[in-house]
Amino acid sequence: MRLHGASTEQLTAEASWTDIVDNPGDTRWRERPSSGHAFTTVTNEHERLAVFEPRPEEGMPREQADLDDPTVWFHRVAHDFGDTKHRRVSYRLRASTRFREYFPPALLVGDPTVAFDDGASTVSAELAVSVPSSARPAPPIVHSAIPLFRWSHDDPAGGGPVAVDEGVGQPGQPIAVRHERLAGVRIYLQRPWFSSGEGELLAVLTGNAVSSAGPVSAWAQDPIWADDASVRSVSLGNTELEEPWHGLGLDDEVQPARPITVADGLTLPLTADGAKTYRARAWGYRPEFNEERGLWYVDVAVSPGASAWPFLRLAVARYQPESLAGLELSAPVRCDYVQMPPERALVVSRTDERCARVVVTGPVPRRTWTFDAADARALLGVERVVVARLQRKDPELAGDLGWITVDVSELPVQAMDAATRTVSWGDELRADQDVVLRTPASGASGWRVVVEEWERFEGDPLPPVMRTRVARGRPPTWEQRMVFADEVYL
Repeated sequence: MRLHGASTEQLTAEASWTDIVDNPGDTRWRERPSSGHAFTTVTNEHERLAVFEPRPEEGMPREQADLDDPTVWFHRVAHDFGDTKHRRVSYRLRASTRFREYFPPALLVGDPTVAFDDGASTVSAELAVSVPSSARPAPPIVHSAIPLFRWSHDDPAGGGPVAVDEGVGQPGQPIAVRHERLAGVRIYLQRPWFSSGEGELLAVLTGNAVSSAGPVSAWAQDPIWADDASVRSVSLGNTELEEPWHGLGLDDEVQPARPITVADGLTLPLTADGAKTYRARAWGYRPEFNEERGLWYVDVAVSPGASAWPFLRLAVARYQPESLAGLELSAPVRCDYVQMPPERALVVSRTDERCARVVVTGPVPRRTWTFDAADARALLGVERVVVARLQRKDPELAGDLGWITVDVSELPVQAMDAATRTVSWGDELRADQDVVLRTPASGASGWRVVVEEWERFEGDPLPPVMRTRVARGRPPTWEQRMVFADEVYL
C-alpha cells in the first residue's frame, strides 16, 4: 500500500463479513453480519510503501525496513478470527495522522454523509479477501437416503417452466406431449451445516474402481434379474451422474440435482488422525434447507441407463472448495443402499377429435432374455402389464371418483431392443364423443389419459401340505406391484 509516511502515524485494518449460523435449536439457519478490528501497525516517517506479510515467528520484529530500500517497510500482521472457518471478508485500511493534536477540534469532526469518515484519518477503498478454511470440515451426518422421482417439465423451446402436468412438447408433433420420469437420490442431512464456513458443499465421491483404497460410490444390479455382467459392484462414474458438464466447466447453466463443481484427486482421511489418506473425485452439490423437516438435503441426478432396479450406495463427504490445499474434504461417510426405479417416458399424441395415441418406453429387467421377438413378447406379457385408460370427468362428482373410464387398453409391445433392454408399449384410445383437438395440457377439457405399469412375480410357494391337497396341478400364484403411474390431461 502506498502512503505518506511523514504525515501517517499508523495503519488500521477494519474488517466486515457475514457469518452463517446454523443452530439446531433455531427453526432455520441465519446470516449474522459481523465486523471488527483486524490489526494496527505503526508506520515509519520515511515510509512510502507498506508491504503486509503473515504474522512473524517468535523474536522477529513486526515492522522492518527493506535492506535495499529503507522507504519500503514490511509489516507482519494477522487477523485472528478465533476459528478455522472460511469467510469472505471486506477490508478497509485507515491511515491516521501524526498531527492530530495540532488540528482545531472543529476540523476533526467527520462528515456524516461520507461513510467511514471520522475527521482524523483517510480510508482506502474496500478490498475483498477470501479467507480459506484451515481445517478439514466435520464429517456429514446422513439422516437418510431415498429414491428421487424427477419429472421433466421444462420447455425445450425456451418458453420457461410449464405446469407440472403439461410435460414437454414434442418436436414435429404439435399436438403431442412427453412426460419423463428420471431417476435420482435425495440425501437428507442432519444439522448443523457450515462447519467449515460459508460455501460448504456435499461431495459425492467417485473413483476409478471399487478396489480403491477408500470409500467411493458404487452400484450393482439386483441379482434377481438376469444380467450377469452387472451383478458385481461397479464404481459410479461420470456418465451415471447425469449431465455433469457444469461441474466440469463445460456448461454455465446450473440445473437442479446437478453438481456445481468437480475436483479430481482430492485427499480424504482414512484414519481419525489423518495419517492415512486416499484420493477420489469430488462432485460438489449445494445443500438446500427443508424447513418443514428441519433438515438439509441434496438431490443427486443419476442415470441408470439400461439397468433396472440397481442398488446404489453413495459415498459422501463435506466439501469446502475454499480451503488450504489438502484440507478440502472431511472424512468419508457411506449412505444406506437405495434401489433406483427404472426410467420411463410417456408420449400422448392426438390423432383426431376422438383418438389419443399412448406410447410408454423404458428399460425392462428380465430373468431370461431371448433374441426371438415372439418369445420375448410372450415373456414380457407374463411378467409385466401396462394399462392405459381414457377417462371423462363427471362435473357432478368431485375428486378422482368423478373420473369415468371410457376406453381401456392393455398396451401391447410395439418395439424392443434386447441389447439395451428397452421396450416400447403403445396403443390408441378412442372417446365416445368429440374432444377438442389441441396439444395435451392442463385445462377444462374434462378428459385425461391415465397410465399404470405393474410388475408381476411368482408368489411364495405353498406349504407342502397345501401343495399336495389343494393346489396340485394349479399354476403358481402371481403377485404384482405398481412401478409407474402418470396422467396426462387432454
